Amino acid sequence: MYKLILLYIFLAGCSTAISGRVTLYDSLNKELSYKQDDRTTTINIIRIDAPNVQKGSYTIKSDAQGFFNTSKHNIQIEDGIYKIEAYKNGFTVDTVTTNITSSKEYNFNLRKIKDLDVSVYTPDSKETTIESSGSVSIQPPQI
Repeated sequence: MYKLILLYIFLAGCSTAISGRVTLYDSLNKELSYKQDDRTTTINIIRIDAPNVQKGSYTIKSDAQGFFNTSKHNIQIEDGIYKIEAYKNGFTVDTVTTNITSSKEYNFNLRKIKDLDVSVYTPDSKETTIESSGSVSIQPPQI
């Protein structure tokens, strides 16, 4: 009987976890070292087959080396279909949709979005340059 209780306690402590690592790259696909960039990344875990999406949705942060694990945040993942998204400002977003029935590891690669200049033209042809993470040229209509 004592062994059965220990087995139950052991199995109750084994829950499904999502873990992995986020690797950051510069705009030339060179891996960023830990000292070059803040490595903390947001991981969104969204259960898309649940009747109440909010109940099966979680957001965690990776550690400074890019590793993440839901069990470190006391999150118990139920079996289901999940969308897992790694997100960091200034980087591309990496997403996977998967059916989770047991603990799994996912690795994400995020690439830095190259900063581009944005030029804005005024009617009197003066040009103003604005720093941005996208490329846009705005020309107002001629009157």
